[in-house]
Amino acid sequence: MDTNEIKGEADEIKNQTKDTIDEVKDTIKSTNFKEETKATTGFVKEILLNPFEEIRRIATEENKALGKVIIIVIALIALSLIEGMLSYHSSVKDAFKDVIMAVLNPIVFIAVYGVLSFVLTKKEERKSLITTLSTIVITYIPGVIGLVFSIVNDITKSKLYIIFGVCITVCTIAKYLFRFFAIKYLNNSEDDNETFRKFLVIEAITAFVVRLIF
Repeated sequence: MDTNEIKGEADEIKNQTKDTIDEVKDTIKSTNFKEETKATTGFVKEILLNPFEEIRRIATEENKALGKVIIIVIALIALSLIEGMLSYHSSVKDAFKDVIMAVLNPIVFIAVYGVLSFVLTKKEERKSLITTLSTIVITYIPGVIGLVFSIVNDITKSKLYIIFGVCITVCTIAKYLFRFFAIKYLNNSEDDNETFRKFLVIEAITAFVVRLIF
């Protein structure tokens, strides 16, 4: 990739980011959060019953779900905050650090993962950055459910910790599977081997960047 191509990519990401921020602002202003939360509950049920078809619909822009995506992000931040507050810490400084990391970690992960997915998709197959980020957020639904199990387990300290542990593991596996299919549909790829290689590259780079930051 030459200098002009790199500059072109940077400009496109910059423009797409601006459009994304504007669209999110407009959606937040026009969203009835009470009604959207109810709609999101039904949407989550649909995702769990028919996950890969729903991911395909969002990735191919058949389903505009930005309002629901915003609700899911809010839920993710809130649950991450609760989990961070419940984490073991020995001082107020450590507690504050745990909370900040708990909130920022998933946001940074989604941002980096989404931008990488966007950049590594062939230009002729690219969706908008807002569609790419929305698709990645949707794949976090099993992670949100896993956070609920983790928080309940931490609060109750019950003898059901083995069951909770299994549920959290299943949610984690589902989250990775969802992300694999998100990459597949965002790239309109029929080659699962190519999709898997791209999936591993995005996972590895994102994990590296997040660890570098935190």
